[in-house]
Formats: sequence, structure tokens, C-alpha cells
Amino acid sequence: GSCGGTLIDSRHVLTASHCIGNNNNPSAITITAGLHNKLNTETTRQVRAVERIFMHPDYNNQTTENDITILRLAQPVTFNT
Repeated sequence: GSCGGTLIDSRHVLTASHCIGNNNNPSAITITAGLHNKLNTETTRQVRAVERIFMHPDYNNQTTENDITILRLAQPVTFNT
């Protein structure tokens, strides 16, 4: 699957909990930053492993209430200019 997210600093991504689902294994998740066109391999693209998942404790997958998760990356993303 594929979901969007927002870098909130060089090591944390804000995303939706429904994108993570029941997956509590961070090593099974990667993020791609700097990708503007999925059809092209861009030099700005950076792939990072996820080190830890912080899902909202009251997330409800039936109603999608509290549908928010923060991912901590194993390595920081380098911000491009």
C-alpha cells in the first residue's frame, strides 16, 4: 500500500493510523521522502526505515477516530533545497 505523510522534523513523519493498520512491526515499514513523481526515480528521493511507531492510543479502526500516527525514522532525512 501507499499513504502520504508529513515530515515534522528530520526523524519524524506524521501519517494516518489506518495506513499502518495492525502492523506494529516498524521494520516492515519504510518511508520515501523527496519523491514527487512515483513513475520516475528522482535524485531527491530518500528511503528510510522506521524505528518506532507511535499510534494514537485511542485510534479506532472501525470509525477511524483518532486516526493519527507518528513514525520515528531509523536515520534522519536530509532536507534538500
